[in-house]
Amino acid sequence: MKLHPLALLLSTALAVPAAMADTLTPVRLRVAGAEVRGVVPTVADDNETYAPLELLPAVGLKGEVAPKRDTVIVTGGTPARRGELRLVRRNSQQMLVLSEVARFLDAEVRRPGRIEKDGLLAPAKPGDWVYLLARVRRVRVENGAVEVTSSFPVPAKAGSIEEPEALRDYVEYTGAVLPEGVTPAPAPQGEPRVRSLRAEQTKPDVVRVTLDLFDGAASACGPEALAQAPGKTPPAPLLLDDVLRQVQAVYPKLAGADAERRTAAAKRQEKEGAFDPLFTTGSDYTRFPSSDKLGVLKAFTASQAGVEVLTPSGIRVIAGGRLNQGDVKAPFSPTGTAGEYFVGVKLPLLRGAGINEKSAELRQSRLGVPLADTEFDETRLAILQKAAHAYWDWVAAGRRVAVARELLSLARTRAGAVRERANAGDLPLIDVTEADQEVQRRTEGLRKSERELQKETFKLSLFLWEADGKPSALPSVHRIPAATAPAGELKDEEVRAARDAALNRRPELGNLAAARKIVEVDLDLARNQRLPQVDLTLAPGLDTGFGGAGSTIKAGVALGLPLRQRTAEGRIQQAELKRRKLDLDLELARQQIVTEVEDAASAIRMTYQRYRAAVEELELARKLEQGERDRFALGDSTLFLVNQRERATAEAAVKTIGIQAEYEQALATFGAVTAQL
Repeated sequence: MKLHPLALLLSTALAVPAAMADTLTPVRLRVAGAEVRGVVPTVADDNETYAPLELLPAVGLKGEVAPKRDTVIVTGGTPARRGELRLVRRNSQQMLVLSEVARFLDAEVRRPGRIEKDGLLAPAKPGDWVYLLARVRRVRVENGAVEVTSSFPVPAKAGSIEEPEALRDYVEYTGAVLPEGVTPAPAPQGEPRVRSLRAEQTKPDVVRVTLDLFDGAASACGPEALAQAPGKTPPAPLLLDDVLRQVQAVYPKLAGADAERRTAAAKRQEKEGAFDPLFTTGSDYTRFPSSDKLGVLKAFTASQAGVEVLTPSGIRVIAGGRLNQGDVKAPFSPTGTAGEYFVGVKLPLLRGAGINEKSAELRQSRLGVPLADTEFDETRLAILQKAAHAYWDWVAAGRRVAVARELLSLARTRAGAVRERANAGDLPLIDVTEADQEVQRRTEGLRKSERELQKETFKLSLFLWEADGKPSALPSVHRIPAATAPAGELKDEEVRAARDAALNRRPELGNLAAARKIVEVDLDLARNQRLPQVDLTLAPGLDTGFGGAGSTIKAGVALGLPLRQRTAEGRIQQAELKRRKLDLDLELARQQIVTEVEDAASAIRMTYQRYRAAVEELELARKLEQGERDRFALGDSTLFLVNQRERATAEAAVKTIGIQAEYEQALATFGAVTAQL
């Protein structure tokens, strides 16, 4: 049996010579914000700490016993590398030397409980904490998110600090140390969210990175969107294709529709079972008084076995044999000692010829498979359209939050400047009140936008599931893609081609066509049931053995004629009316599809024109805003007018965002109505 490498390490007894310390004290080892607990406890002497082998996975390392069985071959770290660590025995247990692990990881070991006295370290006490800390190597902002590179992974936790003049977010990395000389990189040129950032050691094992914001870097779903795991790049944008691909793969409602589709195939198999060969056998013993000798009893046995097959055309075939022995009495007839063997066929000539109840059910079950396929496709298109609309609502809500945060940042910056000018006597104190009021008004607007984003995030999350059947994590606002200009209007030839494609692809038309074929089967069956029943039976056989008659033949004709045909006539009328209704539904569906395609194309055209007008309006609003701000700086305008201009710009930006989302949703609708999603 092959042991796990860690289990092998724990079970292998090694006796490596090492200088034994006089005293080993049980201590508590903390790594990445959590205590490392192993099969054996962490111990320390005055010079070194010895850790259990469970330390390796806690710092992201994998270990395996070396061939000499006196070291551990480890792989991992940042960047990934390979090396060897000594194994020593302490208290008769196999342990790692913590300082050597720290050197391999480029980490630091700290024992804050050992306070210096007269230049000497105090002896270790039971329960003292020992920290293995990851060294922070780089701190920077990338795409609006904090990116920290450290010597091994540590957890991150984010939060926000709201002050009257500023909005700050922070990310705390537990289990890390900030070496001297490591300072955050300046925010990238053109970074729209973060003004600046700084890093500091707030606790023995906590590094805090604080971000000064001016345009809303914090996620409206929670500041955790700012935190990126050390050493990892920010998450990739969540694109519509990613959402639709995930929905098609694992969305529960779509999986349920697929199960229902496969149910149609199972039903077809059930109906095919009506034509499975049937084996029958039986034996009768009869004892009766003799008709020519009073008081005398006679007896005989009658046995028969055979295989019967019913075909979809209505023909019934049977092959078998019978053995009747003794004083055989009618309706049985005696056979030879070796039995009689026969092959028979029952052939319907009118009613039941070509179609009957069971064959009609089989034909309808076979038509049910493509019908279920069209119903699945119809469900799929509807779900994908809803998912696309939810996606663009989420994107638009996230972009509105960015606008609201930028608007609030402007108000806070201006409130500080107005307060300084008022203190200097350049502006009246009433302007300070007005500036503070505007900050509160925009704060409320931001909170409203954040709540809207939360709602749209929850709505989108309903479409995102994992392969194991569990819901995906809420999509972070940090994954909202950058805004891009719409593709443009549709050309007339593109609309015509899409209309023709829709008439060929839309599942509703296939659904109605399959339903019509099913009704036609009912009509064929009803018309057949109106015919008289004329069945021809022919069964040649061979009677063998002593007393056998040789060749035999059994033939007959069965006639049946209902005196009234109300059942068949009623079924015919029902089927014809259903077929007529389906024909009308088909014509209506075709016209409805054409109308939906034209409507979706019109929505794309008009929304695109609205988008272009909104972009122009936004550009003009920005010019007016900047002009009003310049006039205010020269003392030729009022704070009220500047606020009005900024609000107008924000409203134009929000309108542009909403119209672009409508355009993208119109594209999704166009893809759904043309069956191209």
